[in-house]
Amino acid sequence: MTTLHAYEREAAETLIGSHPHADSLREQLDNALILNIQETDVGVVKELRIPDSIPRIPDASNLTLSGVDIEFDNGVVCAAILFLKDGRLDALEVVTLDGIFPGIPQGYKIRLTTKVASENRKG
Repeated sequence: MTTLHAYEREAAETLIGSHPHADSLREQLDNALILNIQETDVGVVKELRIPDSIPRIPDASNLTLSGVDIEFDNGVVCAAILFLKDGRLDALEVVTLDGIFPGIPQGYKIRLTTKVASENRKG
């Protein structure tokens, strides 16, 4: 089974941070299965599936959590974005802010920028 790389996991945990339902979101993250991986020259999107046995967060929101950068040893900086759909983790996107996506790095630093949680509206 494919799992998140250490930098992806740490970025997701930082994005979840002190969200009002952080414990539930961490439980989802602990049990997430990767359904699909989309890689490009500028990043990666990992689509997640949360088992039905793991509860949704209350108010079953569609949210986007952002505000975390990953600085890799080669100087490339990426933004991490965590998407929730119907109260469940849906995808993690890591995309470069400049340069070419480094793939699996040897070293990195996670930086909290401006924490943002925005509701995705259907329409």
